[in-house]
Amino acid sequence: MTAGLTGLEEGVTYHYRAVASNSVDTSYGADETFTPKGPASTGGSPESTTPTTTTSSMTTTTTTTTNNTTATPLTSTVLACTTAQVALINVVQKGAHVLITGAARLVLAGKQVSIKFLATGKTVATAMIGADGDFSVSAPLPPAKLRGSNRARYEAVVGSLHSLNLKLERRMYMVSAISSGGHVALSGYVTGSFKVGTAVKILLRVTCSKEEVAAKVKLTRSGRFTATVPAPTGAASQIAVYRASTTVLDHGHPETTYTLPTPPTG
Repeated sequence: MTAGLTGLEEGVTYHYRAVASNSVDTSYGADETFTPKGPASTGGSPESTTPTTTTSSMTTTTTTTTNNTTATPLTSTVLACTTAQVALINVVQKGAHVLITGAARLVLAGKQVSIKFLATGKTVATAMIGADGDFSVSAPLPPAKLRGSNRARYEAVVGSLHSLNLKLERRMYMVSAISSGGHVALSGYVTGSFKVGTAVKILLRVTCSKEEVAAKVKLTRSGRFTATVPAPTGAASQIAVYRASTTVLDHGHPETTYTLPTPPTG
């Protein structure tokens, strides 16, 4: 594929990425760069520079950035290491409701996402996908007899696209990961039986196949944990999600549990 560009400045490095999309999937090319150069022998405007990418029969879009500033918002990091088009980030009880958050590819911005409760197969909430791909909605809390069952799972649906489903009641939750001032403040809690002071590991995804321990903290008497860690920078910030891990008790026996992957926000 070729695309002609105008209005470029000589000597400025431009970044671009090819996006190939059809009704089944979307593929994202690597970040590429080019720098327009002026004509060798005469003055005048810089020469036209045409980035070229090879693609399939899918519809392809090239996104151009100037001075390392992206012209369009980035997809949530929760989708960075997957080909999924839509994903749920968290499903957690808040009072008499269930708060459901998720993210979708930017090509789906402005579309409606439906939240399906798998125990009944019914749609329990709908939301509009924002310009940044994020969405958030609350749904009624299901009956008590269903809440703790394996059937109490939620799924996001956009047309023919489906997210992986998430269970409502889990042993460990990450409730916030707020990025501010070069740091990320994380907090969460465990449910059920546990030992006060049990170690909690805060894990940061540093590549699509590797996590590193970003911090170690301990469970409080209420089963909560908090941690503040340096915010990832550069390429690491493009894929950063956090998980927390600890040991809880299952009928008196130790059991390792994890939170869901949580992208930093703010």
